[in-house]
Amino acid sequence: DDGEPVAFDDLGELLARLDEEPRLRARAWVRDFNGGGWLRLGDAAVVHVPGLATPMGTGWAAFTSRREAEAFVGARARRRAPVGR
Repeated sequence: DDGEPVAFDDLGELLARLDEEPRLRARAWVRDFNGGGWLRLGDAAVVHVPGLATPMGTGWAAFTSRREAEAFVGARARRRAPVGR
């Protein structure tokens, strides 16, 4: 770690790097999936959504709050739910 910024195309790639180098977690920033700007990773609500289109296809997304993350996941689940019989 030389203190230089490192950019990742996809949150999943950042999370994989942090598995290898957990000490970097305190300095990690992520983009809000809803377009709310930059967040410290530690302040973000991070969710894995299978099938979510992300730059590298990992399906990981960060949100400004747990409420926003749950609303996003819930909306996706409702869109995929089968129509009642």
